[in-house]
Formats: sequence, structure tokens, C-alpha cells
Amino acid sequence: MEKFNLPYGRGFAPIEIADGHLAGVLRSAIHEYKPAKSAVELVRESIENPIGSPRLRDLAAGKRRITVIASDHTRPVPSRVIMPLMLEEIRAGNPDAEIAILIATGLHRTFRDEPDLGRMMDTFLSRKPEETVIDQWESQVLARVLLKAKVVFVSACDDQLVKDFHMIPAHSPAEALEIAIGLVGKPDYKVTVVPDGISVIVRQ
Repeated sequence: MEKFNLPYGRGFAPIEIADGHLAGVLRSAIHEYKPAKSAVELVRESIENPIGSPRLRDLAAGKRRITVIASDHTRPVPSRVIMPLMLEEIRAGNPDAEIAILIATGLHRTFRDEPDLGRMMDTFLSRKPEETVIDQWESQVLARVLLKAKVVFVSACDDQLVKDFHMIPAHSPAEALEIAIGLVGKPDYKVTVVPDGISVIVRQ
């Protein structure tokens, strides 16, 4: 029996894989990565050398009001690094601009409004770039996954909310594994453990 502690919430949740059923363990090397420059240096370099666009200071010139959109706390974005440098760049081009910072909390309404995933994807793909709606990119990525696989979602959310997003609710990794084994329906099932979660990208 192989035992693992998977990150869950602010702690860890145990899971056990029966002998002979562990396909492998995918571990991330992200914690070993050492960038050549500091976060401030990397962001400043990017701001000073935009791709396919004038510099932010040039875009800000002559504008009376400027709105900066920032991710909310649910996204691992280093706003404490990015925001001061963006404001510095804007002020360099327009010291008198009225600047508002809008926190993008998102809506995530698409899945609950459209129960048919295939029809949802058809809608996404038929839209022109200028017609893209709020949160479409997240919904589109998830829809592509859900059209190809069943997803068992471990959370403390209400079960019906998870089902509205076309996923199967579970309340612990152990319960999720039990559900997944039932869905596979084969005695020779294999399990791949990804202990670092979203910091690992798996490519088949």
C-alpha cells in the first residue's frame, strides 16, 4: 500500500493506493527553479519591452482617466510586484491621470447557464475575438477537459454547485479515488499521483 499526503486547503489530506495500482508519481521541479533576475527586474524588463504594443507610458499619455484591472486573491498573481511598477510606468507618461484599480472577481456563470457542453464549445468557437465574454477562456479550457474526461472534484462546496459545473463531487481524495475506480470499472486500474497539484503540467 502506497501512502501519500496531498496538499488540500491549508493542510494535507491522506490517500492510499493499493499495491500494483500505482502508475507513477509526477513531481514538480518548480521549487528548484532559480530565475536569473529578481521578480522586480523581470517585471520591469517586460514593461519596458512590450511585445506588439507601445509602452504603457505612451498609451497613458494624454488620457484623463485610466483603469487598471487586477486579478483577485484566487489567482497566484504577484500583484504586489506588478502593480507598483505599472503605476510607475503610467505616471511616467501621465503624472496627472486619475487612476482606478479594478479587482476582477469574475462571474463564472457560463456553465450554470448552459447545460450542454458541446453547444457551449460551439458558441465559444463561433465568437469573434472582439465578442469574447468575461471568463470565457477559463470556461473554454474546462469545457475542453470535460468533453474528453470525467472530473471528480474534491472540495467543501455544495454538491449541486459542483454538478452544475459538470463535475462529480467528492469530499476527500480517498472518496474521489473510490469514485474514479468505480468509473473505470476495471480491476487493473492505474493511478498517477501528482503531489504538487497545479504546479505540475502533464503532457501525454
